[in-house]
Amino acid sequence: MTRTEKPKTGRGVIPWLLRRSLLRGPWRVALEAVTIAFPVAMLAATLWYVDTAVQSMTPNALAHVQVEMRAVAKSLDADMTAISAQLAQSPDVALA
Repeated sequence: MTRTEKPKTGRGVIPWLLRRSLLRGPWRVALEAVTIAFPVAMLAATLWYVDTAVQSMTPNALAHVQVEMRAVAKSLDADMTAISAQLAQSPDVALA
């Protein structure tokens, strides 16, 4: 089969196209592979950096932040003293 011949129906088109591309310009195939691999590698490196930064920064960033906890009363006559006592029993609440 020469370069201008089309594949016969018994053979696949994809192997024919792959062979044709490799024979026409092996440097073109290598450049296309690098062209696709480079952005994928950059995206993977960026995602890895962000993931690592988030994991290390979150405990440090939240160490000195005071989180205000508010109890929402379901009615106007809710006993806020009892709610405060219940919140104070939780180990995660510093001040209630």
